[in-house]
Amino acid sequence: MDTTSASGSATFESPNGPVWAIDTLNEKWTIAPVSLPDGADYTATLHVTKGSKFAEFADPGLGAGESSDPCPGDTPGGPRTGSGAVTGTIEYDIYSSAAPDLNSVPAAQAPNASLSTVLGQIFDNSTYNIVGGGSYTFSYSKVCGQVYKQAG
Repeated sequence: MDTTSASGSATFESPNGPVWAIDTLNEKWTIAPVSLPDGADYTATLHVTKGSKFAEFADPGLGAGESSDPCPGDTPGGPRTGSGAVTGTIEYDIYSSAAPDLNSVPAAQAPNASLSTVLGQIFDNSTYNIVGGGSYTFSYSKVCGQVYKQAG
């Protein structure tokens, strides 16, 4: 689910904010050992790669991390339809008492599986905590005919 801060008549609520589009992602996870001041002993980076798609049903408006509204003539959070490609990354600092195991991640996830679900598969649900990170950048093509970028 793609979220924004622009709530409106066509969005629906999620724990991470109003949802404006649904994704079908090709994910590549990179896990690296680290020793960080926040207590992390791993970084976990999700790379959303070529072939990933989004289908929008609401105008994302001017959401968090954006400098311009991709659909300035539309109503933020209002009805809009379209689709296109999505790419991007998000990085987490992880503390885990168990070693990561990327082989425990199924090739296909259940619909609407969260990133924390996948992290739980990599690190064993009972042994990890996100202690920092969260930096992200995503790029969506063809939102109102232009590239829409989110960063934070």
